[in-house]
Amino acid sequence: MIDIEQELFDLLSGVLEDAYPGIFVTGEEVNAPSEFPCVSIVEADNYTKASTQDSGSSENHAVLMYEVTVFSNKVSGRKSQCREIAVTVSDFFQSKGFARLSMTPAPGGVSYYRLVCRFTASVSADHKIFRR
Repeated sequence: MIDIEQELFDLLSGVLEDAYPGIFVTGEEVNAPSEFPCVSIVEADNYTKASTQDSGSSENHAVLMYEVTVFSNKVSGRKSQCREIAVTVSDFFQSKGFARLSMTPAPGGVSYYRLVCRFTASVSADHKIFRR
């Protein structure tokens, strides 16, 4: 299995922590964070790209999908803060060769705003990333 989750998490969490001091970044799904702002980075899918598999059934490429959820509980401007952080996340993934599939507001409850972003790419066995 081609696995770059930890590499991407380490890089993106560093970018976010530099840009937003005090931000809580996790690699697990979060329904109601205890710290804000919060970003959850989860590899939501990882499957073999069958069209590039060789006769020995070796995995040459995998198709990956990451789901990033951004939370803000600011009294005023929580939507703006989520969108600002989501742009930073999107810029990061696109710079690595991923395509953004969506950026969708999600029910967040009364006290916080939540935005869900999804990114996809094909990744080779030597960790090269391709949009297609």
